[in-house]
Amino acid sequence: MPELKISLAALALMIMAPAAQAETPYVMPGLEAPLDLSTPEEAVRTMFRAMYLGDAELVDKVFLPDAQLRRVSNTGEIRPDGLQAWRDWVGAQSPGDAVEEIFEIEVQETGQLASVWAPFVVTYKGAVVGCGVNEFVLAKADDDWRIVLAMDNAAPEGTDCTTFKATYTKN
Repeated sequence: MPELKISLAALALMIMAPAAQAETPYVMPGLEAPLDLSTPEEAVRTMFRAMYLGDAELVDKVFLPDAQLRRVSNTGEIRPDGLQAWRDWVGAQSPGDAVEEIFEIEVQETGQLASVWAPFVVTYKGAVVGCGVNEFVLAKADDDWRIVLAMDNAAPEGTDCTTFKATYTKN
């Protein structure tokens, strides 16, 4: 009977291996230079690098003092500032646990003020757990772009976050 258990386990591995190999996990680009505040887009990407790396101190470098992180619920409720709680959560993660991939990024900039619009898909420990749109307001201070306000809105209930990126296209 032990041989049968081993054979079933081996068969299961052979069946599952091609499926596991077909999905390549997302790897955060630019890990070799985690702090980049040279442009509004790079400052936002640095924030997500901090999340990917589980680096709360890097989060502190991206946000200005008194910055806020808010969420607009699908019912229109604006949730209270959650920056400190999110920062602490980031610091408790292992590198690669939390990945927020942003795409179709739009940046508007004038003088020392910028706005970044960034749709996203979030995976946590390899599973897609959310999607929606981020909005960031940044200010240029001492030659660095830093986040003043970050807000997000989850995709409407019923949205398939595994296909959100493919379906979120600009015409």
